[in-house]
Amino acid sequence: MTAIMNYVNRKGDAYYVYQGVTKTGKPKYYVSLKAKSDAGQQIVSLPDDFELYEHPTDARVSVRKKQRSDIHDFELEFVRDRVATEAQNVIARVVIQGRSLVIYESPNTGHFNRISQGMGGLPNFAIREMYSTSQMSPAFRFKLIGKQERIFEAQRFCFRGSVDDWVSLHHEGPLDELCQSYLKHMGKESFYELM
Repeated sequence: MTAIMNYVNRKGDAYYVYQGVTKTGKPKYYVSLKAKSDAGQQIVSLPDDFELYEHPTDARVSVRKKQRSDIHDFELEFVRDRVATEAQNVIARVVIQGRSLVIYESPNTGHFNRISQGMGGLPNFAIREMYSTSQMSPAFRFKLIGKQERIFEAQRFCFRGSVDDWVSLHHEGPLDELCQSYLKHMGKESFYELM
């Protein structure tokens, strides 16, 4: 028997993958938290041009057309590794969105840091639990502006009610330089002073 396709998000919710049909008779793909659906059949794999996507903010899962990007997988892994080492005790997630590497963090990171300092560090199971249950908000974005040279522009998310958008930090360079300059500010008050 062939295994059906499913996906477990960071919160531990299991999503089942289905194929149904649109009103015009074309195939459609979707996920559900239910193991049975009247609208479609569970499948073992998606077509090559589709993928499962876990939304970084709230861990919802959906099926979408595969996104093309000029960002390389090794660049994504590099930033993930640097977040883990440079921004310790920060509940964060790094994803590729278009031509950018976007770093999301839990708005409770500062609170977690204070708890961690009071306890002399948090055990791994506590960090995993916080990661799985946290809502995430965008913090930094490294936008690819020089494809051949692999030059990125550093931006941070501005949470002022009149802005709520990305603002440039007027710093361009390779990923290692940007990570060194900015990741240390995650979960700290100094993040809000960056402009």
